[in-house]
Amino acid sequence: MAIHLQPRNCQLREAGTTEWFPCQVPGSVQTDLLALNRIPDPFVADNELQVQWVTERDWEYRLTFHASADLLAEARFRFPDVPLYLGCMRPKGGYRHELDPLAVRAGLNVLVSPSRPARQMAADLGLATRESRECCVL
Repeated sequence: MAIHLQPRNCQLREAGTTEWFPCQVPGSVQTDLLALNRIPDPFVADNELQVQWVTERDWEYRLTFHASADLLAEARFRFPDVPLYLGCMRPKGGYRHELDPLAVRAGLNVLVSPSRPARQMAADLGLATRESRECCVL
């Protein structure tokens, strides 16, 4: 089973530069640059020689993905026996205050560094909680 995400706000840039360009996922640097008319079609004439510089440079992608209650509930539904964790590497502030209670309602097993609204939601739902020290990146 696979969940395919269709990001709408993917961006690409050459590492070390400041200008970001729209891109497609799935895709590649070459197909994105071709779609942006930044390189000629490598399959025409000897254009392949003109675009070899692309593979010699480093490229960065960025994407903002907002988890929703539907995605969290779908994960719980599809994997009922798998422990689901929401790690600490998520934005703090308003986003976390909105996301964390949704994770509690969806039935995720562990929230690392939960927000106050999530702790309150768990209490309101009468869920038993246990605090522990965790770091999801170790």
